[in-house]
Amino acid sequence: MSELPIHNRDHSLTRGLGNIRLIKRPTPLAAQTIPRRNAMPTLGLVNDQILAYTDGATRGNGSPECIGGYGVVLLWHGHIRVVNGFVEKATSNIAELTAIETVLDAIKIPKPLVICSDSEYSIGVITKKWKIKKNIELIARIQTKVRAYGAPVEFRHVKGHAGIVFNEVADNLAKRGARKEIVSKTYSQGSFDWNQFTGLARKTSRNRMRAAQSCSSSPRLNSLPA
Repeated sequence: MSELPIHNRDHSLTRGLGNIRLIKRPTPLAAQTIPRRNAMPTLGLVNDQILAYTDGATRGNGSPECIGGYGVVLLWHGHIRVVNGFVEKATSNIAELTAIETVLDAIKIPKPLVICSDSEYSIGVITKKWKIKKNIELIARIQTKVRAYGAPVEFRHVKGHAGIVFNEVADNLAKRGARKEIVSKTYSQGSFDWNQFTGLARKTSRNRMRAAQSCSSSPRLNSLPA
């Protein structure tokens, strides 16, 4: 196994966060949606890129004891790392943001990074200068880490619950995190069984699989700049 860089952005630059790119409408890539049963998606990563899918979930939302769970999938050089965690008394937005921060904290050798999230809120407050009323410190911390990251960072919005495999995996990890079921493991691409994290093969019809493969929210990784 090669040395792991992981540790236990029409593209307009966002002013003030010069190494962030935001892709508003990624083009389709069937390989990133539901594959054939027991088949592994083709990653298509280029130029030492690291690809991350993030998601957040909550348990007991609206209650004082609400637990936020976050899930992260990291992909690079034929390796896949899954990791999750939880935050006490957290909203879903906090969980989503924490997942993104976890990605930035996890990478010890900066490479061009693509972060895929289904949270328009998270991408908006980090990259688009949305007016921030809550979670100010957390957002500022993430922006600081993006500025300090030693390579380009690209954010892509993907549609949630649309059959995009690694978004579904991140969702599953986030829900497990909210239940305090902690997962932290690295796989080779060939040994990763996405069914154990999604159950998509059990609950998804062939028609939905075909529909998911034309999902316009899925990133086209082989079109990224170096």
